[in-house]
Amino acid sequence: MVDITVVLPKSPYQLPKPIDIKTGTCVYQSLVCTCCHLIFQSEQDLQLHKTTEERRISCSMCSIKFLTTKGMKQHFGKKHEKSRPYRCNICYKKFRNVYASRIHKQQVHLHASRQSCSYCGKSVYNKYSLSRHLKVCNRYSKDLETFFE
Repeated sequence: MVDITVVLPKSPYQLPKPIDIKTGTCVYQSLVCTCCHLIFQSEQDLQLHKTTEERRISCSMCSIKFLTTKGMKQHFGKKHEKSRPYRCNICYKKFRNVYASRIHKQQVHLHASRQSCSYCGKSVYNKYSLSRHLKVCNRYSKDLETFFE
């Protein structure tokens, strides 16, 4: 029987080092990122993490980091940009871009690409909304069937 002692870190920022029972050496010592202290399963994973860590782009407003400029711009537009210059000419809802305004108009006002539920007949905007609705509606209809048996 082998006695194992678990040593808890003095600080929440110190990582406990997994010890190989046979050799008594730290297993993951070489697989720890020196910047963020994450532990990786392989040297390849650690190297990939280091290269992407160096290339991260920070948001100027909240310092969240992104791998791509596109990701950072999308975040900035959703979280920090208050400007919504595009407006629906039917309900006057405001949008950040023409595309969002156009999709809103097609789905909400023109009823384009509406999908109907085969169980209850409810009409939803798109296939994604229908699949979400079907999970609930199908479960509900099965409950009713068993209730009346």
